[in-house]
Amino acid sequence: RGLNASFLCSQACTCVTDLPGKMEEADHGSPADELSASFDAAPEYVQPTLSECDIASAPRLESQRMSQWFTCVCVYQFDIERGQSLEAIYPPSVSLPEPTIKALGYLSFPDSNTGGAVHDHEFSIRLPHGVKRRFYYGSVFFRQTLDPCSRRGYQQKSVVVLSEHAFVNLYSRLARELADAYFTSGIMGIAAACQDIATWPPPTPGTSLRLSLLDRTFEMTVPFARDARLTRCPSLESVTIPSIPLAAAIPPPQAADMPSGHALSIMDVLRPVLMNIQVLWELMLFGEPVVVSSPTPAVCSSAVLAMTGLIAPLHYHGDFRPYFTIYDVEFPEYKANAAVPATILGVTNPYFNTALSHWPHIVRIGQQSRPRSRRSESGVSSSKLGSTSPTIMRHKQGLVTAAKPLLKDDHSFVRELLADDKGDRTASEQKFRRHMERLTQMMMVPLEQYAMRLMPLRRAISVLEPVPMIEDFNAKSFIVGLQASLPGLNRQREGNWPQVYSRFLKSVNFIGWWGARRLAANAELAKIYLEVVVEADLPGLLDARAIAPDVLATRVRDCLARAQRASILTPALQADAQAQLDILVARIGTAPPTSPLRAGTSSLRAPASPPRAPAS
Repeated sequence: RGLNASFLCSQACTCVTDLPGKMEEADHGSPADELSASFDAAPEYVQPTLSECDIASAPRLESQRMSQWFTCVCVYQFDIERGQSLEAIYPPSVSLPEPTIKALGYLSFPDSNTGGAVHDHEFSIRLPHGVKRRFYYGSVFFRQTLDPCSRRGYQQKSVVVLSEHAFVNLYSRLARELADAYFTSGIMGIAAACQDIATWPPPTPGTSLRLSLLDRTFEMTVPFARDARLTRCPSLESVTIPSIPLAAAIPPPQAADMPSGHALSIMDVLRPVLMNIQVLWELMLFGEPVVVSSPTPAVCSSAVLAMTGLIAPLHYHGDFRPYFTIYDVEFPEYKANAAVPATILGVTNPYFNTALSHWPHIVRIGQQSRPRSRRSESGVSSSKLGSTSPTIMRHKQGLVTAAKPLLKDDHSFVRELLADDKGDRTASEQKFRRHMERLTQMMMVPLEQYAMRLMPLRRAISVLEPVPMIEDFNAKSFIVGLQASLPGLNRQREGNWPQVYSRFLKSVNFIGWWGARRLAANAELAKIYLEVVVEADLPGLLDARAIAPDVLATRVRDCLARAQRASILTPALQADAQAQLDILVARIGTAPPTSPLRAGTSSLRAPASPPRAPAS
């Protein structure tokens, strides 16, 4: 069968291959216009026989295995008289809070429902849930078909795949397959597909997986955390921006290195604002609030996700809503508050032009076009049936902002890229991504070098001392030391680099980066401490009463837990550290009570000072 596949974009880097057609979705990080891909014919799928009783009694183990990949699949029906309603949810054991069900219903209906009486919409959503500000990622497949029994004359339903993972590329494809199964066989079609998903192994970062779904097989590489890659930039000389003309030797990026999980081109989706790409990069880097105004949810959701990928491999830590409606519970806050948060909103309703007019940056992107249409049962194309859509947002594409770039624009690079794009668009996309990635890495080099100087030396780590921790980040100290890096930075890209760093250090992206960097550094120090413990002569130290066994045992346990959470503990080191821990535990029962002198080290020291607050 032929599938018209439109892939959205995400922050997770996945690579999906459809084996029957050997079609690979190059996993990049952000979306653009829709991509149509044709797949070869696949064997006819035989629907398993399932009863409603089988669905109601779905094994709990199956639900637990599916929960490793996604939370649930929801089916919503939209009626002019009854409004939205949750028609089905699978697995049936999943219970979503009522506010989440209501919010999801609003988000799964396209505000600008255009394209005639028979058509489909596919787009991405993101919504908060829980008290700890966690987020669901959703892939929506909306279908409108003719229905003479309905007051409107047509039926509207959405199939939504909901997950806490940001595998938007995979879930967009999954939503399409599950929607096809549902509209063919009802909820039993979804149940049959979920039985396949229950056999999938866990999505462990760094692993390459073959995933079977109905009559399809996918290959996926589960991504690592994006910020972890920044630590591999030893100096400014190792990060070079390609000169003009473009160097042909730029190697194509590997799937596992891509910043997010979307097959669509950042270049294509942001083409109307490519000449302002330097300003957009800085807006994303500083976590500035941006409204993305588009005619359809597919366009605005792709554009929002594309923009968050501009600063890859740095992770975007601000809030972003690929598709946002006036029914969102946070809309009144965004409308009323003059202090705009670090958020990117994708909207289609023209009312936002007035309601969010105080937001400082607006990206208007996408031209009105009919979504993918299908033929009705009578054989008449939906384009001949006329449109029943509400007012369509019409606007001139571009970036509306008072912001000026702090770094010099590279318009010549963009012009050459657009000229090359007339040929091999894939190669142009790779060059564009590599160019933006190197710009981000170049900016992060001084920060990484400063962070390395905050780490204690290995030779200073001793079992007689507490477990070392990375020092606090001092913004003033960093800015003073930045002067030595300015010549190298200006050779790569001229501009006001001190102001770039000053604004970045006040942004949510810096808070998120430093938080992740500090956790990773302290986990590495915990691993080094365990290595020192393994190399130490513990029986000799304990016999000499240089340190109390209970104190050292507590430190070893804490280091083991910290290194295990970071997944950096090798089996050999874990076994050796556990052997040393067993020695300490055996000595605890026979050791004399811990004295203040022996609790920490063999020398008298002043009491430990309270934890320091982060430096300004």
